[in-house]
Amino acid sequence: MVADGAREGLLTAARYEAVSRVLGRVLLFNVTVALAKLALGYATGTVSVVSDGYHSIADSASNVIGLIGLRYSRKPPDVDHPYGHRKFETLAAGGIFMFLVLAVVEIGRTAIKGLGSAEPPHVSWISFAVMLATLGINLGVVRYEGAADRVVIDEEQIRDAVMGVPDVLGCHHIRTRGSFDYVFLDLHVWLPADAPLRDAHRVSHVVKDRLMERFPQIADAIIHIEPPPFDR
Repeated sequence: MVADGAREGLLTAARYEAVSRVLGRVLLFNVTVALAKLALGYATGTVSVVSDGYHSIADSASNVIGLIGLRYSRKPPDVDHPYGHRKFETLAAGGIFMFLVLAVVEIGRTAIKGLGSAEPPHVSWISFAVMLATLGINLGVVRYEGAADRVVIDEEQIRDAVMGVPDVLGCHHIRTRGSFDYVFLDLHVWLPADAPLRDAHRVSHVVKDRLMERFPQIADAIIHIEPPPFDR
């Protein structure tokens, strides 16, 4: 039991380290893009560029809040929080929402101010060059985040792992939920109808251990044992 807990702790720490690295790198990109857009927007009086700059600031703030929430949510369960501290991620999401609201307010304020100005904004080729460059950076960030955080548990991969356990005749009703790095799994496993309860219980533990070993993002798995719907 201690060994299993230590192994789970190491796997969880590794996952959080990987996510933190991604958020840190994306934060650097977003701050760079935000500063470039705001400098250009205020220099030229282009509302669209300024609003896009504040959007990038909101993205940067989201990264910071995500890093803070990640730091606290990785704490192990304790007496007051027997299910862990992952609700800090929900609080972080609420903080991100507030930053988005502030960004919308600032964008609206800047737009209204621009409408009341008699002087038309000056748009030059530098504006287009900077916007095209920041667009390329944004697309690169999106692709980088998608490639680094995409963890998918395919149903066939789960079935393949389960079918490798002796005495298992099949499985169905495979369901997963949760975040990409904290997945809850439940499925139904078919065992021989005449299998003793002790043997069925043992096999269910073997199935669970094998799944959690192969897919470390699984936080917990519930195995339902039932007889097959066919004659062996």
